[in-house]
Amino acid sequence: MSWWLKMTLSHVYELVFVFMNTGQEEEETLIFVNQCDKRWGLGVVWIEAVVNTELGKGTDYKVVDFHSAHRGGDIFRAVARKYGLFNKKWTHCNREMKLKPFERYRKDHHPGSWRALGIRVDEIDRISPNAEKAKVMYPLFNMNPMTKPEIIKWWSMQSFDLKLPEHLGNCITCWKKSDRKLYTVWHETPEVFDLFLNLETDPDVIAATEARPKNPGFIYRGYRSTADLIRDAQGSFKMYRDPNFNQEDDTSNGCSESCSPYTPEQIDMLLIEEDEGEAA
Repeated sequence: MSWWLKMTLSHVYELVFVFMNTGQEEEETLIFVNQCDKRWGLGVVWIEAVVNTELGKGTDYKVVDFHSAHRGGDIFRAVARKYGLFNKKWTHCNREMKLKPFERYRKDHHPGSWRALGIRVDEIDRISPNAEKAKVMYPLFNMNPMTKPEIIKWWSMQSFDLKLPEHLGNCITCWKKSDRKLYTVWHETPEVFDLFLNLETDPDVIAATEARPKNPGFIYRGYRSTADLIRDAQGSFKMYRDPNFNQEDDTSNGCSESCSPYTPEQIDMLLIEEDEGEAA
């Protein structure tokens, strides 16, 4: 999408490309973003969440770059210590590490601008009926319609790609991933689950989670802790192998458990907050 926008609409719009770093992406993802930036001249702005520990003060952001971008669990830890554990019902990991920092950056530097999301035509369930009202557009849905197979074919013709199989995309231990993918990740690199194991025993995280009675207090589906998931991973299952991953050249593109901001629910919430702000 970024390439298409740059090649097709840069003479019509001022385009700003932003990457929200959480610290839990694989290094290959960061390298890939940096390659896209340098090869296509995107001028990517790298931002990270800065969690304000004071109650009533929202998450801010800071601008970093490829070299200074955080690699580790500090951002996740700060979010969990203030808002509690994240899971299917409490998706504040996405909200506080992607949506809120971006909205703060947008308000400071490009107020009133539109947001462009790389949602494809085969992802219609991720399209919000209120998108236009919220100034959200989907170029790969209604401007240059693309499906996942078409995206993969396009990347196969490029000189570089994301050198990462699908189960390692996004935050590596994300609760959105299927059990099979998570079990495979544990068998390949069990140490990457240490962060979530530590969060679940962190007194500050426990206190923040208990302060929200409706939070079930478990990260993974089925009301399971990280320890429960690891126990299950030691049982019998079929290791995940990305059907689009070429083991010879180590290239793949895309992750089915996307964690992009601006879900339909988040867009509705943004509109409510904007209406309340205008009323005030």
